[in-house]
Amino acid sequence: MLEVKLRKIVLDEVITCEATFLDSGMHVLLYGGHSSHVGSVSTASPTSAVRTLTVPGHKEFVISEKWASILAAASQADVCICCGIHYDQAGTEDISSITRATDDMLDELLESMK
Repeated sequence: MLEVKLRKIVLDEVITCEATFLDSGMHVLLYGGHSSHVGSVSTASPTSAVRTLTVPGHKEFVISEKWASILAAASQADVCICCGIHYDQAGTEDISSITRATDDMLDELLESMK
C-alpha cells in the first residue's frame, strides 16, 4: 500500500495531505490551518458523479469535490476525500491563498501518481 504525505505552510499554519492508495481505490485526508476537523467528505468514481456530505456551516466541499472529481478521473478508481481546514477570521485574500495552496498540493499528488 502506497502512502503519500504532503505539507504546505499557508498563512503561518500547516495544511497536510495524507493520501493512501488502497488495493482498490484511494483515501485522502486533507486538514490543517488553525483547527483541523471534518468539514466535508466527498466520494467519486470514474463512472459516477461526486457525492458530498458537508458539516453544517463548513465550506470545505469546494475543495473536497474538486479533489474527488480530478483524482477519480486520474486514478480510474474510487476515491474518498475527507477535508477539514480552518483559519480563524479568514478573509477573501486568505481563502484565495488557501485554495491556491491546496491546488498546488493536488498537482503534487497527481505527479506522485505517475
